[in-house]
Amino acid sequence: MIKYAQGFIERGWNVVMVDLPGCGDSPEGTCPIPSFGYHEKYDLDAVVDWTRSRFPGASHLILAGESMGAATALQYLPIGAQKIDGIIADCPFTSAADMAITIYRLSHVPVCIAYPALALGNIFIRIFRGYSIYTVSPLRDVLSGPTPVLFIHGGDDHFVPTRMSVRMTEARQQAGFTATALEIFDGAAHAESVRVDPDRWFRGVFAFIDTYCRQTN
Repeated sequence: MIKYAQGFIERGWNVVMVDLPGCGDSPEGTCPIPSFGYHEKYDLDAVVDWTRSRFPGASHLILAGESMGAATALQYLPIGAQKIDGIIADCPFTSAADMAITIYRLSHVPVCIAYPALALGNIFIRIFRGYSIYTVSPLRDVLSGPTPVLFIHGGDDHFVPTRMSVRMTEARQQAGFTATALEIFDGAAHAESVRVDPDRWFRGVFAFIDTYCRQTN
């Protein structure tokens, strides 16, 4: 996340970088395998509460994440929208099921096998992780309220297809959430938009924050 943090720090922001359970130096805890953001959104809630207490005078609290981190931030909206001022979601997926099918396709698994395999895998997820893969849906959660959301996606992202951010942007706009925007970076692969054109990435992010994210002081 340093590639994102530097741009915020240079503009005078305080930055809290998070390793979710089992990632980076964070211990596995009770969740040794990532859950597509299902369990992680509650860890994120604890981080938001800590950040609000640590920086009580902050004018904005913005969540920024990439890939599963972005999807986790979007899933946070139904439980913590009132605590944050906006989300920057770089290359998020629409749902865990969509993501699993995409991975199967990238692995050249036939459709006739992929969907039954997903259903079978979901049985084990329900037993050992306590959730259903079909309930993990950033696409549904972004429609839970008007919190400003900026979607960013690489035009050459084949791991999490660009169409997923396009679909979520269109869904929010059709629902009347005007504080929604999408920036596609041509030539950028998965999670590479900020490296392909960092000036444009940060220029777009801060223009979005200045336009849509409320002042709390």
